[in-house]
Amino acid sequence: TARPTVRRFTEDLLPILAPTSSGLIVELLAPPSGCEAEKQATQREAEQVTQGQAETNQSDYLKLGQRSRELGVVPDILRASCGDMKAIADAGEEGVLVMMETIARLTGAAVVERSGRAPSGKPRVLAYGGALHNDQNPRPERDAWSYAKQLREATHDRYVEIDLIVPELVADTPAWQNFPWFAAYRELAATTQGALLLETAPRSYALVFAPHDAH
Repeated sequence: TARPTVRRFTEDLLPILAPTSSGLIVELLAPPSGCEAEKQATQREAEQVTQGQAETNQSDYLKLGQRSRELGVVPDILRASCGDMKAIADAGEEGVLVMMETIARLTGAAVVERSGRAPSGKPRVLAYGGALHNDQNPRPERDAWSYAKQLREATHDRYVEIDLIVPELVADTPAWQNFPWFAAYRELAATTQGALLLETAPRSYALVFAPHDAH
């Protein structure tokens, strides 16, 4: 079985990024204390957002946090408020859309806050999570799901988007074909067995891991 994306990030990429990185924001919502009714009401939305993830993701995220600390990169997750939970619960059928907006807003705010107190020797702050939230050129209907614009402005255009792709999961379906890197990847994958770094726009990349990487 191919290693999940989070495991590859933890084992392969994080050690490379750690020497110049001071913080890691992981896109997991930490439920607030209290407001139990609102938290229960948002459970369906949370399950929709995380559907399709590997069964090992929970333990893999714990290992990501542990490894991050070992490497001197302070990890943190998103701190939702009862107001955030209530807004998601009150949205009814559109609750999952509000949750996506909430994740983007909280991630952007956390990265900006952490960047503001990053030491000069380790200025980089990493954000790990879904590919929709880091999109610099989202579709208009998904604009509120992305924190890219906020971070471009906060960092004076030093923000970099990198999508991490496990090749074994890529399929010839409309969902995958809509990615801007798909056609180039299919062409290059036929002639290479290694990893591919594809630039889709200025400071926007897709890193497709090498195939058959099973550990």
